[in-house]
Amino acid sequence: KVYRGNWIKNGYAPEDHHFELTHVKIWRKEDLVRGTAWGVRTWKGERMGKVERLTSTLKKEWSRIVEPASVVAKRSRERKKALHKAHTPKDKSGQAAGSAPQPAAGTGPQSEAASQASQ
Repeated sequence: KVYRGNWIKNGYAPEDHHFELTHVKIWRKEDLVRGTAWGVRTWKGERMGKVERLTSTLKKEWSRIVEPASVVAKRSRERKKALHKAHTPKDKSGQAAGSAPQPAAGTGPQSEAASQASQ
């Protein structure tokens, strides 16, 4: 998440007015490093939803909102879980395709071996 310093001067809090970067492209032009960034804007606490190109990316007034590592890790786990769930095909019974149905308790090869050992 990034914000511009002059937004604070104009009374916009970084927590409610920022961009969440989605991708960055960096290149060299002669001896200079240039770049372009894209992200999703959050303005007045509302996420706009579409990816847009950031303007004035060469200005030095851009700052990063630093979040605690625990918050970043939790968000990453939630995104991975959602992606995995979205990409796992389901069969008619609602189970993930290709997975074997779970045997009822007290049945199956392990319970048979346990019952033979107890005799």
